[in-house]
Amino acid sequence: MGNKTELSLKKMDAIKDLDFKIDVDISQIILKAERITNKKKDKKEFILFILSAFSLVAFVLFFIILTGAQKMILYFEGAFFTLAPLMIIVAALSTRVRED
Repeated sequence: MGNKTELSLKKMDAIKDLDFKIDVDISQIILKAERITNKKKDKKEFILFILSAFSLVAFVLFFIILTGAQKMILYFEGAFFTLAPLMIIVAALSTRVRED
């Protein structure tokens, strides 16, 4: 029993003498993980946005075609292309205010 403890102590002393230079920056690892998570989240939100926008436009167009009001398509397009940039500006300003 005594030999085993002496051998263990010698091995532990040998390990103490070794100079391990491990330079790990944990904050950089955490930031990189957060970036990856945010990238996945942004991609998912973008896909959901595109799908919801497409489904909304498709539903409105389908309803217009189904009712037989082809002139409504022109009115819808005019309103959409007039109001869409305004809604984007409002959304951009609201997100800028939330970030500050």
